[in-house]
Amino acid sequence: MPAIGRLTKEKIVGELVNRLQQAPGVIVTSFRALRVSDAEALRSQLRTQQASYVVAKQSLSRKALEAAGLQELAGVLEGPIGLVLIGPDPSRTSKIVLDFIKAHEGVLELRGGFVDRQVVTAKTVQQLAALPSREQLLAELVATIESPIADVVQTVERLFQDVTYAVEQMGQQKTPAATSNQQSAVSASTPLSTDPERA
Repeated sequence: MPAIGRLTKEKIVGELVNRLQQAPGVIVTSFRALRVSDAEALRSQLRTQQASYVVAKQSLSRKALEAAGLQELAGVLEGPIGLVLIGPDPSRTSKIVLDFIKAHEGVLELRGGFVDRQVVTAKTVQQLAALPSREQLLAELVATIESPIADVVQTVERLFQDVTYAVEQMGQQKTPAATSNQQSAVSASTPLSTDPERA
């Protein structure tokens, strides 16, 4: 039986190490009196951002973090541990966690995390949650870029219209001249009169 327990723990640690290494980052939380239904609600919200919430014993969490190269986080582990494996947008993931903490006062507590290849404090995670999401930043960037592009397009269209107008005007000016030249050419090609009576 102890052997089975050891093998189970090793499997849990191995799976957790794999998930930690694949995730863009992790937020460490401790919890108190966290109901299963609340934990599932949190997981459901995190899944919308391709993130997840894993509950593990402190000893197993410590081993997994150390094996994943995140031994710096071992010092923030305290009490029952819940690890939030961050999705592609750290800001969105952090905001979900912060909103859950506010809605369930005294249940979940931020301990720190690992974001953008560096260890961060609980305060930094809070600041991260206050940042605009990736989608908002992209929308603002597109809006910033679109304005100059619109100006460029309008300028190009105006230049094209000016060129078109100039070509039309050149065509209209060239027509009378061409007609005059053609008449002169006809006159020049008409032979002189050889009427015997005038001779």
